[in-house]
Amino acid sequence: MIVDLVQTVADFSAQAVVNAILEKTFPGDPIVGEEDSADLRSPSAEDLRKHLTSLANDALHLPVREGEGVLAEDPSWGIGPSSPARSTDELLSIIDRGSYAGGSTGRMWALDPIDGTKGFLRGGQYAVCLALIVDSVVQVGVMGCPNLPVSGANPDGEKGCIFVAVRGQGAEQASFSPSITSSHPVLTVFKL
Repeated sequence: MIVDLVQTVADFSAQAVVNAILEKTFPGDPIVGEEDSADLRSPSAEDLRKHLTSLANDALHLPVREGEGVLAEDPSWGIGPSSPARSTDELLSIIDRGSYAGGSTGRMWALDPIDGTKGFLRGGQYAVCLALIVDSVVQVGVMGCPNLPVSGANPDGEKGCIFVAVRGQGAEQASFSPSITSSHPVLTVFKL
């Protein structure tokens, strides 16, 4: 039961954070996600809602890393330390933005908030996966792998990679680590 709770809170929180960023960046784009808030809205899920609200707001309030290829903090995005806290109802609505059924035409995002649940629960490998799909063709793919070594040659070294692939432009790997020394986590939002 505890394992299911951790997995569920993590999935919902990750989807809430990604959907919140997509909502501000691409407000008209539908999202095909894994989660919806129906179970969270039941009276018996009050503790789960509290955990979700806390974790999602913690992530949305992380400092935004600035640097080359990274978007600067902007209060209108609703992320970063100066952003207002989201209510539980706001976060549930944001999660439900991921309820688009998909289709063969149009522009949409596909999100797997935690791919590799067993790895996540063990503190091992997992990924947050996001794709921009236009008319059934993936145009952009992004995978965030928090526990993956930056260098295969140094598996015990720095961990945390993001992979970005853009159709016709190739793919890149970047480190999660901030360019400035910090003992606190940061949120990195890359330009596409």
